Amino acid sequence: MDVTLVPTLKDTAMLKAALLLYNEDEAIELEKFVDCKSSLEEHLNKILNYKVSTLDLPVQLQETLVVIATRVGIQIRERNLTFNSMHEDICKKLGHECHCLEGTLQNYYRWDSNGFADDQKILQALIEDQRIDVAYRFTLACEFNYINDLRHIWEQMSQALKNRLKEDDVPVILKFWVLMSLKREDMSYRDGFDMPLFLLFRSLQRLLQRRGYTFYGLEDDIKGWITWFSAQWRLASCIFIRETEG
Repeated sequence: MDVTLVPTLKDTAMLKAALLLYNEDEAIELEKFVDCKSSLEEHLNKILNYKVSTLDLPVQLQETLVVIATRVGIQIRERNLTFNSMHEDICKKLGHECHCLEGTLQNYYRWDSNGFADDQKILQALIEDQRIDVAYRFTLACEFNYINDLRHIWEQMSQALKNRLKEDDVPVILKFWVLMSLKREDMSYRDGFDMPLFLLFRSLQRLLQRRGYTFYGLEDDIKGWITWFSAQWRLASCIFIRETEG
C-alpha cells in the first residue's frame, strides 16, 4: 500500500522561511560562485548562520533552518545556471536580446516539503507562461521532452521565427522538432533531416547523461561525431540499395 506523507505546518513554515532568506541579488551572487560544492556550502552556511542568528527563534529551529536554506540555495544556483545558460544560448543563436527571465526566475521554482526542487513543476510553469520568450519555451519543451506542449507553442510563433529556427544553427534536438512541426503544418514539406542521425544523437546523449555529463553544453562538440556516423550510414544505405536493385 502506498503511503503519502503530508507535510506538517512546521515543514511548510520552515521551507517558506528558507526561501525568504534569498532575494534576487543574492541568487545572482550565487551564480558567480564558481568554487566546489563543499566551499559553496561553507559560504552559504556562513551567510545563513548570520542571518538566522538575528531571528527570534530557538537554537534548534535556527540550525534546522540553516540546513534547509543551504540545500535550497545550492538548488537555486544550479537551476539559475541551467535556465539562464539555455536562454542566453538560444538568444545568441537567433541574434536577439531578451530579458524575460531577469528578476523573475525564482518565481517559477516549485519545492516539496523537504526543500527539494520539483523540476517537473518548474519546467511546466516556465513552458506554459506566455510572458516568457516563445523561442525559449519551445527550446525547453524540446530539450526536456515536453512533447504535448510543442504544438501549442509552435502555433504561437510568427512565421519569421519558424523560418529562423529552421535555418539557423540551433541544437540538433531543437532542429528535429522544428522540422517535424513544419512537416505537420505542410505534409508536402521536404527537408534533408536524417532520422538515423537523430536516433544516434539521442543514443549518444543518453550515454553521456548516464556517465554524469550535463549534455546541453556538449552539443556542439558532439555534432561532428554524429555527422561522420550519419555520412557512413547514408553511404552504407546507398550501397545496400544498389546491391538490392542489381
